Amino acid sequence: MHEARGHLDFETGSPQPLVGPNGVGVHRYAEDPRTRVWGFSWGLGDGLVFEWRPGQPAPVKLLEHIRNGGTMVAHNAMFERVIWRYLRQRYGLTDWPEIKASQQVCTMAKALAMNLPAGLDDLSKVIGVGANKDMEGNALMKRMAKPSKIHPDGTCEWALDTPENRNRIEKYQTQDVVVEIEVDEVLPDLVPREQALWVLDQEIND
Repeated sequence: MHEARGHLDFETGSPQPLVGPNGVGVHRYAEDPRTRVWGFSWGLGDGLVFEWRPGQPAPVKLLEHIRNGGTMVAHNAMFERVIWRYLRQRYGLTDWPEIKASQQVCTMAKALAMNLPAGLDDLSKVIGVGANKDMEGNALMKRMAKPSKIHPDGTCEWALDTPENRNRIEKYQTQDVVVEIEVDEVLPDLVPREQALWVLDQEIND
């Protein structure tokens, strides 16, 4: 069993392509003022997972955990760290602590170190954890990740931004956290030298 760890999963939308042939990478993606955060789900290792959306009360326990240097886990952890930084800047959450690369653990990096699949869905199936990724929610997430229309002046329309879809996305991201927690428990951490190299790589990219 690991020490108490925070787990975090964001869902976002942007006219910028994050990956693929024209992908701009997470830093340019996050810096685009048209990028929006639908919300995130989080847990602290006690079996409970919570949701947060912009405008809601601060997740006090999560913030205390981060402020105290607690370990934060995510699948492809760079994305969560950079989007967290963007969230703090975009929404004026100056009292929220920064997530440092040095306090992160990346379940994708742990999987790749063992020559296992990088994708959370395939990974969870290969290692046989009990929870499965919500693929119906994943399909909606992919549609909500892009605006329905981009006007010539660059402004965006978000036709799928409805209360029903936001609720469905929350369920999807919450299930991702459930899966990530189980994956984190099964996969061994990187050895100290590899973890230090991972952190250095994150800091160089930042």
